[in-house]
Parts: sequence; structure tokens; C-alpha cells
Amino acid sequence: MHIKLSGNLARFISYQRALDIDVGCRNTVVGAIHKMVEQYPALSEVILDGQGNMKRNFHVSLNGEKIRVDEFYKEIINDDQLDIFTAIAGG
Repeated sequence: MHIKLSGNLARFISYQRALDIDVGCRNTVVGAIHKMVEQYPALSEVILDGQGNMKRNFHVSLNGEKIRVDEFYKEIINDDQLDIFTAIAGG
């Protein structure tokens, strides 16, 4: 699976903006996120809360379409792309 991260997260993955991880034949969005955090533990405190859930200040897209938290258990395959970006608020 190809995972792209916003620039401010790159420092937690050796200054890469994207990475590829093997999610196996049957996995979910949340499973891919946890696999990524296993490989890059510094990301854990930044993107996950105390229960291991994605913090609210991040947006996640699967194959270019934004997904909600209740869709994090969708099945994914290695050919999918996941984007994780910091939510921007304005006023």
C-alpha cells in the first residue's frame, strides 16, 4: 500500500513524504495505519490518541476520497493509496 503524508509528518518517517507498506491480502485502513506506526513509532504519539485511534486533527483519504472514522474498517489491498494530512482550520 502506498501511503502519502503531509509535510509536517515527514520528519517522523526519516523526512519521506510517502512510503510503501505490505498490508497483506486482507486488511483495513486502521490496520494499515497501525502497521505504519509499528515501522515508525515516533508517529504514534502524533497521529494516534491514547486508545490507538486516529486523532481528530487529521484527514484520511483512500484512493483520493476522504473517508470518515466509521469507514476505517474498510478492506484494503496493496494497490490502494492512503493519504494522511493535517486538518487545517481557519477563521
